[in-house]
This record gives sequence, C-alpha cells and structure tokens, in this order.
Amino acid sequence: MEIHKPKPIHSWREFLSEIAVVVIGVVIALSADQMLQGFELRAKVRHAEQQMRVEIALDDGPQLLQRIALAPCIEESLTRIRSAIEQGEPRAAVVEAVKRFDPPRHTWDSVAFQAAAVNNVLPHLPADRLWRWAYVYAMMPLLDRADEREFLDVARIRALSTVGGSLIEPERGRMLEAVEALRRDNEDIVAHVTPTAGAIRELGIRVVLDGKPPSEVYAPAGPSRVVDQLKRLPMAASCVPALEQAMRDSP
Repeated sequence: MEIHKPKPIHSWREFLSEIAVVVIGVVIALSADQMLQGFELRAKVRHAEQQMRVEIALDDGPQLLQRIALAPCIEESLTRIRSAIEQGEPRAAVVEAVKRFDPPRHTWDSVAFQAAAVNNVLPHLPADRLWRWAYVYAMMPLLDRADEREFLDVARIRALSTVGGSLIEPERGRMLEAVEALRRDNEDIVAHVTPTAGAIRELGIRVVLDGKPPSEVYAPAGPSRVVDQLKRLPMAASCVPALEQAMRDSP
C-alpha cells in the first residue's frame, strides 16, 4: 500500500496557504452547523406557536367568548334571584330562581405555553408576539381562581333549604350576600376575559364554530361545545345568539 507523506513546507507562503485551507474548512463547518441549528430553532418556534394557537382556538378561546356572551344572562339571573328575595316571594319561587342559575365551569389550560417555556423556545419569539402570548397565558391561572370562587359561591346560594315557609331574615341576609358575591365574581371574570379576547385577536387567532384540531394527537371537543353548553342552560337561552355571532365574526 502506497503511503503519501506530507510535503515539506519550503516557505512562509506555503505555510500560510495551508493554514488558510484549515481555517476556511473550520469556518465552513461552523457556518453549516449554525445554519442547521438555525433551521431547527425556527422549526421549533413554528411548532410551539402552532400548538399555542391550537390550544387557544379550540380550548381557552371559545370559553373566553362564551363568558363574554353569557355575562348579561348571569346578571339578569342574579337580579331575578335578588328580586324574589327582596319582594318576599314564596320559598319555592326563590328556590326555582336559584336552580336556573347554573354558570358553566371551565378549566383554563396553559399546556402549550408551558411546553414552549420548558423547551426554551419563548426567548426566540419576536418581542411583540412574546408579550401578547405571555399576557394571554398569564390570565389563565387568574381565571382558574376566579372560576373556583364562583363555583364555591354558587354552592353557597344553593345551600338554601327547599322546605319550609317564607324565608326568614337570616336566610334572606345570607342569600343576598351570596348574590352580591356572585355578581362580583361575574364582574371579575368579565374584566379578565374581555382584554384577553382582544389579545387573541391581535395574535390573529380565529375562534370559529367549525374549528377542527390539526391532528388526532390533540383533539379537544372543539369550539362548538361552548354553544351547546349554553343551549342546555335555561338561564342562557337569550345569550346564545351573541355567542354564535361572536364566533362568526372572529377575524
């Protein structure tokens, strides 16, 4: 087997030429590696944003629009309960008004945003989009806590006994306090969901009735479920058209 021995270097020019070849080869290798990493990073960013868009468009977003549309019906139902109490209506009438009050309870998810954070993708988003994504997802734990308060306050108002005559004064006081707590809950939730829905629009996310998941891997019930929920609630019948219209008008 013939072995090619390295040629001796006879001048500085030849030496510098050899060094230049090595340096150029290293630069090319590093540049290629950086290009590959750049492609991979951009692909991760696109995937992370797509997952967040799916989560908002199919899960959290429909719930936001539902709550905005439902707010007037909640206020009307609470006004009806308070009126029944203050006007001394029979216990059965108060109980019936309370039974009609049944706001949907939701969970507010941040799975896609948390995954993007764990994978160190968020710092590579453009600053304006990162701010909007962070704002939207910062609202989710606040809405979870607000929903929990409302759930507990609904339990308080439903604790009214269904037997007996007219409400006695302690019962009237407890019921009125619970009604006002629920009114504050509604105002608090609406104060959170309204600007969050605006931030979603700024991100260009469409929340539509016929929205479908991009794959079977992540397939929530879909936006139409929030309309179906309201249709099943006697107190929410008049708010269904507003929700359907909001989902048709989504940009």
